Amino acid sequence: YGQKSKILLTLGRAEDALSAADKYTELVPDNPVAHSIRTNALIKLNRFKEALEAVERQLKLAPDSPVPLGQKSNILLLLGKSQEALDVADRAINLSQVTRLVTAISLTPL
Repeated sequence: YGQKSKILLTLGRAEDALSAADKYTELVPDNPVAHSIRTNALIKLNRFKEALEAVERQLKLAPDSPVPLGQKSNILLLLGKSQEALDVADRAINLSQVTRLVTAISLTPL
């Protein structure tokens, strides 16, 4: 259902994409990717408050991922909350840099 939702979004069929994303989140409710796809469909439908709720669920499932923070920043910007969007974007950037550093350290041979 995740791939189907992505394709439907590409085809401009946001309502159908949301239906597929809803099925995906029902099947795997603890999967942050499923919630990310649902968030994207809600954004395409201009349902920004619902998208913000969906991205908050993502953040509960993947608090160390910069991806949902980036989505949250975009949604806040669309809601006209520019300063809050900027603050969240900075958090995403900082988290992304930490993630890259930890990955680099873990891949460095001893």
